[in-house]
Amino acid sequence: MASQTPQRPTIANVDAHTRERSPPSPLPFQHIGTIQGTVPIPPVVNPAGTPAFQAVITKLEQMEREATLRRVALEGYAKAVEAFVRNSPDEQKKFAQEIQEGTLAYLNQHLFGTAAAKQPSKTSYAGALKTPNTSTVGADPSSKRVASQKRAASPKQSGEPGIMGPQTVRPPTAGNPTPKSPRERTDLRIYARAEPGTLLVRDQPFLIREAITKAVPQISAKDIPRLWATPTGWAVKPNTKAVYDLILKGSNAALICKATRCTILERVEKWHTYRLAHTPNVLTGLLGNRLVTADVVTEEAEIQTGVRPVNCHSAGTSGSTSVWFISFKEEVRSFTLFGSSGHSKLSEKKKSIELHNPGCQEYCNPLTCRAVRRCNNCGAAISKHQGASGAACTASPKCTGCHGPFPAGHKHCAATPKRADGKIVRLTASQLGEIRRQQTATRKACELAAKSQQERGPKSGVQVVIPTPGARIAAYEAADQQSRRVKRKTAPTGSLNLVELSKRSVYAVSDDEASPTLSLAFEEGADVVCVQEPSVYPGTRTQNHPAYECYAPVDAWERVLTAEREAERPRAMSYTRKAANLITQQRRNGDDRDIVWLEVNGFHIVNVYREPSTRRIIDYITSIQVPPNFLIGGDFNAKHDMFEPGVGSSNQGASLAAWSLSSGADFIGEPGEPTHRAGHTIDLTFSNIPFAETTVRHDLDCGSDHFTLVTLLPGRGQGADGNAGYRVTEANLPRFAHAINSGISHLPQPADVLDTRDLDDIAALLTTLFQNAIKAVGKRPQGTAKSAPWWTPACAELHAGYASARRRAAPEQERKRRDMLSTIRNAKRDYWRRVIDSAADDADLYKVVGWHKLAPSLKAPPLIVNGVSIESTKEKAEALLEKVLHRYDDSDDLEYDPLEAEGRRPILPWTTAISLEEVEKSVIGVSSTSPGADRVTVRLLKACWQHIRAFIRDFFQKCLELSHFPSEWKLAEVVMLPKIGKKDRSSVRSWRPIALLSCIGKGLERLVARRISWAAIHYGVISPQHGGALPKRSAVDLVASFVYDVGIGFRSGEGGDASYTGRAGRVRRTAAQKAA
Repeated sequence: MASQTPQRPTIANVDAHTRERSPPSPLPFQHIGTIQGTVPIPPVVNPAGTPAFQAVITKLEQMEREATLRRVALEGYAKAVEAFVRNSPDEQKKFAQEIQEGTLAYLNQHLFGTAAAKQPSKTSYAGALKTPNTSTVGADPSSKRVASQKRAASPKQSGEPGIMGPQTVRPPTAGNPTPKSPRERTDLRIYARAEPGTLLVRDQPFLIREAITKAVPQISAKDIPRLWATPTGWAVKPNTKAVYDLILKGSNAALICKATRCTILERVEKWHTYRLAHTPNVLTGLLGNRLVTADVVTEEAEIQTGVRPVNCHSAGTSGSTSVWFISFKEEVRSFTLFGSSGHSKLSEKKKSIELHNPGCQEYCNPLTCRAVRRCNNCGAAISKHQGASGAACTASPKCTGCHGPFPAGHKHCAATPKRADGKIVRLTASQLGEIRRQQTATRKACELAAKSQQERGPKSGVQVVIPTPGARIAAYEAADQQSRRVKRKTAPTGSLNLVELSKRSVYAVSDDEASPTLSLAFEEGADVVCVQEPSVYPGTRTQNHPAYECYAPVDAWERVLTAEREAERPRAMSYTRKAANLITQQRRNGDDRDIVWLEVNGFHIVNVYREPSTRRIIDYITSIQVPPNFLIGGDFNAKHDMFEPGVGSSNQGASLAAWSLSSGADFIGEPGEPTHRAGHTIDLTFSNIPFAETTVRHDLDCGSDHFTLVTLLPGRGQGADGNAGYRVTEANLPRFAHAINSGISHLPQPADVLDTRDLDDIAALLTTLFQNAIKAVGKRPQGTAKSAPWWTPACAELHAGYASARRRAAPEQERKRRDMLSTIRNAKRDYWRRVIDSAADDADLYKVVGWHKLAPSLKAPPLIVNGVSIESTKEKAEALLEKVLHRYDDSDDLEYDPLEAEGRRPILPWTTAISLEEVEKSVIGVSSTSPGADRVTVRLLKACWQHIRAFIRDFFQKCLELSHFPSEWKLAEVVMLPKIGKKDRSSVRSWRPIALLSCIGKGLERLVARRISWAAIHYGVISPQHGGALPKRSAVDLVASFVYDVGIGFRSGEGGDASYTGRAGRVRRTAAQKAA
């Protein structure tokens, strides 16, 4: 059976002195008045020629004087303590009495060698030889008792490893020669016990080293570099065995004890410690009870074993019994105490573990390991390994512990056992499996990336450098040391920043209105913002930001009453950043108001809110089939050991953890990091995307009771194709006009055209000229969005102050929070007030009126066609094309043409002469400026009109002469707009199509329409009662005429009927009743 040194808990009142300290630098005033020399201080001896009896009498008188002085000092101290307790206020008297009791207990223990009755003395490791104080000869017996009960320095408490106990070394006396080391290999640690009362103000290690070198000149400071404080004094470890023997030499030991005010020098020896449980605390009897103390246990152990124990101490009390540890210098047979305790068991120290290399490459005890030997680099078994192993291995690295793309034993191995409270804590099977699953995915992704990089490499013989495993580890560790907070301006372009903000606030709604959530996300450069429990208001209103698009799980929330509003309001909402090259598609789970599923650039990002103590959301999540590039996060209100180590599973946390393990959607948050002010991890994030990680960002705190989580995804996925067009700035308009002027002269002249096909070619060339000029002088959009105009530097400064106060848990954090929200609220109010007051023209007034538009600023939901949900943008366009634009086809037309038999004129009887003024009015003198497919706006036409007006006039005139409209201008872009008043946007009947045509083609269209209406009226083609699309017969004119006629009829007392036909051909009738 192996033996070891007992493990004792550290004493609280000397905990600061249990570790080795570095020698402090000497101060100048410490050497003032000190005589420097190398002559050792001579030992104290009896005066020569003094009789023995006279020496004894002198010593007794000296002891009596010391006892008198001590009694006087203690009496004065006791009176002072009693006066302190007596004069203390009533609310402080209890604590004053506790201080008094602690002081008396200390004095009893350290001055008289006794302990309090309720606290048995925790003596030192036994085996210390009891000797009198070496500073004087013939010390009294009380000194012996103090020396025997004072604690010796234990190896564990002194900070030095080992299993040896202390052995007392005293100055040589008659019959007590200096003991010699029984072994050649000696533990060089030496422990010194300080004199009673000197532990309160002890010397620093530097001063003790200086005192030792002065007492023994043969010892230099370099010989004893390691010197540290212990609970009972100090300890030193010499460099060599010679210095060790020199210190323990009898005369030198006496000099050192006197110079350092210690009583005993102790060496280390081997102990055998036994554990005895269920030892009674009190021995009951007929004549009285007796407390079980260390002295009682020592006496009983010696009776039972026949060997005197060297140490006895209690480790803990459980009811009426305790656990005692008893140490001997040699092994003893099994025994019990007082006939009622358990049998003694040898207390064995658990064997330490280390990385078994060479060997199994895992953390184990190499002496007892029988596992298969493996390669340090690739982790393959040595018996099956191909080629050289270890550092010479050329295979891809694979850690045997975590299965990551690194050699075994790397610095960041997540499978490494940890040491907590002196115990080695290994990962559970589920935790180890989770780590290996994540690291395996990481390793495969690295191998795939390396393989694709080699395949994309040049084939012209250029050398491709593949970093060695050591270089990869160095790069990994260097990257890990970088700060996790990366701003958008400095972040790599290949990362997608996702911010998940939990907004379930415990404060009033007015505070939510002033929440800086979206402004903080914009400053951080977040591409996607997921909010749980957002601030919503009746009328389908919620918080918005000019840089973000809003996606809600439902289309409308109109209720005003609190109960009804709570039943229909959305509890999850997501935002995507504009101008970030993001292709976003929303998927709907019916009318579920707690889930927002977005597909952003190929990443499936699911925002979830789970109401506490409900099963619906967790049941839905655990039943879905996880697609690739999947990320789900939100407020789950669930607890499990996977997310928060040490907490019990609750609220379906076990089901969520099991789903994570089985689906491959790993938990990517920080285990144990609180996400709520109450201190639990309930905001969770799961993903199967390699290298995705989620961190808690306290600097983005928005005033909620949940903290802000930031998720960084590798890569940006499949973004937009970049066909966003070009924009010509005001400064480049002259260059654009010059480019058009240079190219218009090279186009064929319209006067030379003889065929309609030539007109189509000229129209195509003109469109190409404009597009080339736009590309030559224009610029692509920079992909930037505007911040909230009301977010001022004062708001940002107050938020930074609040975040700092909350991070430090400062008492003024609530005040700073209210100041921040109040400032934001006032900034919003002041901004909109300035906008209203500064409205100077109709355009500004129209913007103000536009605030009150009925349509909510939410992205379009999926379409429902024939009971099928259509979510893709392309599929939506095809469905609208089929159901709206292609509702009528050839089958709805007449079976024959009733005008086929009539002769038709090939040329319309209208005038083909066009003036420059008429062309200018039709092309650039219009209010509609929306461009068509050619991206030519009225603004650009105005900039170059002086160069193209003659060419456009001639081209339009030739089109009228040949009665032809160019096919290039017949191409239209159809945009679907929601109909006002339609709340169900999932229906195709809620959308209205508008066609965007070329601005030049629309100018020709206006000329043709004006001539057709004139010819129809002039030649009597249209009845005089026909209205619409005719000069003076527009819909507004007809309604005004109708209202006027009805008013005349009412005033004259006449009645009548009016009928009108709508688009679908239904006849509606209105009766004008006679006025009363």
